[in-house]
Amino acid sequence: MQKLVVNDASQLELLKAHDRVEVCDDEGNPIGFFVSCHEQDAELYAWAKTQLSEEELQQRKDERENGRTTAEVIKRLAAQ
Repeated sequence: MQKLVVNDASQLELLKAHDRVEVCDDEGNPIGFFVSCHEQDAELYAWAKTQLSEEELQQRKDERENGRTTAEVIKRLAAQ
């Protein structure tokens, strides 16, 4: 991913946005869009919530008896 450094004035304008921002050149021609990290995270979480039904989530919680704790996984990996 490329990185673009913006000046202080542009940064303030982008940070004030609560939604996607269309970024345009000096003539008003669109060149891209800006989505804040917070907005992008919110979109990803909203999408993730649509991937499993409440029933599927409960079923997976109920099947935990076959799982391992994080500590058990770390211990097993350290032993390898």
